[in-house]
Amino acid sequence: MEREKLIRDDFPRAHGSEGFDVDSVGAHLAAVAAHVAALEARITALEVERDLLRQQLEDARAHEEGPSGLPDPGPDPLVEAEVLDEAADAGKATPDEAEVAAKLLASKLALEGKSRDTIVMQVAAEHDVADPGALVDEVLSHLA
Repeated sequence: MEREKLIRDDFPRAHGSEGFDVDSVGAHLAAVAAHVAALEARITALEVERDLLRQQLEDARAHEEGPSGLPDPGPDPLVEAEVLDEAADAGKATPDEAEVAAKLLASKLALEGKSRDTIVMQVAAEHDVADPGALVDEVLSHLA
């Protein structure tokens, strides 16, 4: 997400009860932009760490003889999550898959800077989960 798309001043100025206070809105948008930049930096750092750990595990397995004592890594959870999300979009998800797909959507929207209410509405519209509000609150608590 680009900072220029978040920090703007092309909205109507306050005139009585109409419009916005430019300074207040500008300060809020700058804070949102800073938070988004911090989240993006965190994501990048985690991706780098993940890749490093995967490489270290690969190297360890390649140089060891016999059983490593490490469990089989199984499928990549990121790829598996994308498959679940696609299945949920196609209407073929089981209840557990629907919840996982809904959590992925909520996480994605939260990282895009969407409001809690917007996320709840979109999760409710796209996924069959019992309590979209509680699900979104859970996701947001993990991202905080």
